[in-house]
Amino acid sequence: MVRLLLNSIQSIGLWLSSFTPSFPVSGDQVSILHQPDEFHQTLIDLCSQAKRRISLVSLYLGVGEKEQKLVNQFRSHIVDSSLKIKVLLDAVRGSRSETKTSRTMLLPRLKENPFSQVALFHSPKLKGILHTLLSTSYNELIGLQHIKLFIIDDNVIMSGANLSHDYFTNRQDRYVIVKNCG
Repeated sequence: MVRLLLNSIQSIGLWLSSFTPSFPVSGDQVSILHQPDEFHQTLIDLCSQAKRRISLVSLYLGVGEKEQKLVNQFRSHIVDSSLKIKVLLDAVRGSRSETKTSRTMLLPRLKENPFSQVALFHSPKLKGILHTLLSTSYNELIGLQHIKLFIIDDNVIMSGANLSHDYFTNRQDRYVIVKNCG
């Protein structure tokens, strides 16, 4: 009975992969991070050991000490041209404050490392006079980039958590890590 069930599941997986992109991985490559501080420390550890790529996609990057500690991991790779650092944030949320923002947190790293890139998604629905007339909070209603995906070398973390103090300390979210999935 168990064998029949496993064969059925495998058949469904093969059928589904014929219609959609798929990335087969072994179950022992997948694990759950259970705590916000575990999420933060995993990001720090993986970024500090990165050899080829760091790609961080989030709604925004916070501006506190924990966020700065993460950004500082990029500094150790300044002269390493083989490491590509890419960050994608939402333009509206990443620019929300008048003083310190996601952009100002990342700017020094960009100046130090010519191999890094920061992209800010701006909804094409929000342009022209509409963008000027609406306050920032209403701009966010029009459209945001809301993906939270973190790829460091061959490790992928899928989450609902932003890169900010609350999500690194006391705001429980989901954190699924797939290790060594080149």
